[in-house]
Amino acid sequence: MVHEVIHPSSGAGSVEASPSTPSCPSGPRLSVVITTDTFETVRRVLESFSRQRDPSLLEMILVAPPGGLSRTDGSLLARFGRVQLVEVPEVQHLAQANAAGVAAATCPFICLGETHCFPAAGWMEALLAAHATGATAVLCAIDNLRPDNLLHTAGYALDYARIGSHHASGPRPSGLGHNTSYRCEYLRALGPQLPISLDYFSEQAHPLFAGLGGTLLFASDAVAHHASVGGGFHAPRYRFIVGLKLGGSRRRRWPFLRCCLYFLATPVLPFLIVWRERAHGVGIPDLRFPRPLLLGTMLWLSVCKCLGEAVGLVFGTPAWANATEPAMETRRLDFGHGSEPVVAEPRR
Repeated sequence: MVHEVIHPSSGAGSVEASPSTPSCPSGPRLSVVITTDTFETVRRVLESFSRQRDPSLLEMILVAPPGGLSRTDGSLLARFGRVQLVEVPEVQHLAQANAAGVAAATCPFICLGETHCFPAAGWMEALLAAHATGATAVLCAIDNLRPDNLLHTAGYALDYARIGSHHASGPRPSGLGHNTSYRCEYLRALGPQLPISLDYFSEQAHPLFAGLGGTLLFASDAVAHHASVGGGFHAPRYRFIVGLKLGGSRRRRWPFLRCCLYFLATPVLPFLIVWRERAHGVGIPDLRFPRPLLLGTMLWLSVCKCLGEAVGLVFGTPAWANATEPAMETRRLDFGHGSEPVVAEPRR
């Protein structure tokens, strides 16, 4: 693994070796880990982070496969207090790639970002203020990047509407994942279990977090705008692939009887999912679509995911799904994203 650091003080684009252990420097206070395939894929997100009030307080850690970061924009990277370019053999396993980024972090707090999630003004200050209260982990408030797109809105309603910026800040029992900020020592304490805890499909984040006695806080002022997979073909395909990976993971972990019962429940699961998330979906303040249309689209996407879970429970996850899902994650804006994002001001 190769670690590199770009120091603005030594000129845009200058590079020198970096230690792999955290030093908690007096400059940057928050490390942001983003796994990508190339620099161009992550450029727009970096530009968004660079517009924070004081980007010198950010350490940006970009994780990519060999050659993925061979061409960078030194003038853009020079806006941050510290930049690390971390090379891993491949990014098919996003959790392992993110764990490599965490290992390189030098700040007291670490946020796991995404190539398709853009922080709003005041995001960094709100996260640091929330950590100052003693929270082990802080959930960002996630708003919809494309409120004008039905598939984006339905995907957002299923995944993130429950932590939109219109909700009040406060403790939360669950919600760990991407776009969450952690105390560095908490993640380090996980040791070899870190990649497992960062893997959505392992479903181990919450048990491991609770085992360490962590406290989780939702910060409604730390707003980021998230892009779901859009497009009439890509959106259901993505949900099906996620279901395949989740079902395959459960097939390896769950007892046979539990797998059978879950498989038999497949026909009703999409309805249960939409029933659970209906209030969050129709309660989106800037909802631009009739509620029946939104709920129907949410049901369609849920059917695709649950069908994938059922297939994964029986046959496991095929190799093509394991390869496609990370590509659709890192290059999310290429899969039916559409035109330029339509972003509303964060709600207060």
